[in-house]
Amino acid sequence: MDNNLLFYRTISDILRLFVVPEVEGRVNNGSVKVEELPLELRAFRAIKRQLPDGSIQPIVEINNDINLTLQVKVNQAVQAGEAVTLDKIYPEECFIVPPLYDGQPAAYFLCQTFLLDYFIFFDCRANQLGLSEEEIEELKKATLNYPILKYVEDKEFIDVVNPHEKLQVFINSNWLPAPGYYRHAALYIHQNKTIDYHSFLEVVNQAYSDDFWRKRIAFWQKTRFFEHRIQYIERAIKAHLEKDYIAFFTLVRRSSNSE
Repeated sequence: MDNNLLFYRTISDILRLFVVPEVEGRVNNGSVKVEELPLELRAFRAIKRQLPDGSIQPIVEINNDINLTLQVKVNQAVQAGEAVTLDKIYPEECFIVPPLYDGQPAAYFLCQTFLLDYFIFFDCRANQLGLSEEEIEELKKATLNYPILKYVEDKEFIDVVNPHEKLQVFINSNWLPAPGYYRHAALYIHQNKTIDYHSFLEVVNQAYSDDFWRKRIAFWQKTRFFEHRIQYIERAIKAHLEKDYIAFFTLVRRSSNSE
């Protein structure tokens, strides 16, 4: 979808229904310290396990809690215990193995972030009533495609470019660091080591494109971030992209004064 509103709404609803209560529970039991908040959320999986008595046990996994199992098709012989690298598989045939409890599949919703992108995967069929043994066996199979190439590409970018380290260069040069720099500005610093104001300004403009802001605004609207300021933020971004800088600063001031 062009505006991604349904996509962001789904993430927002799952966060409110499952993840926020889970984090609050972990804070209450001491497994997450108050000082660790706000929690950096890189991935979460909400699982609804159906118990033998028919009741549902919700399970919420956050970040490293998730033990994601993938099924791949190899293009060469692989020995037991041997590392499976990208050159040994068909990347387009990489699938998520659904979570199993006592040999039974469970409904799940998985969300992961790759740099600035969000990916969601879900299969809720396991909790349907009246499933036959054949249908249950089918639900145990890995059928949802996983973007392994995207994951490896982004991981390599982080490992090689080290964008968090590059953000310190921005700070030292009086540029406000932001996640939007990951793909463009962080790579610029990695290649050039220092900042040339004129060439770097063009890199920043490319990073904060209309497409970038359209996705951010859609997410903020559905999650109700900046709820009373969003109209000014949206108009300010539009003015900036149209190079109407007087209107931009006026709208930013109004946004700062709104509640």
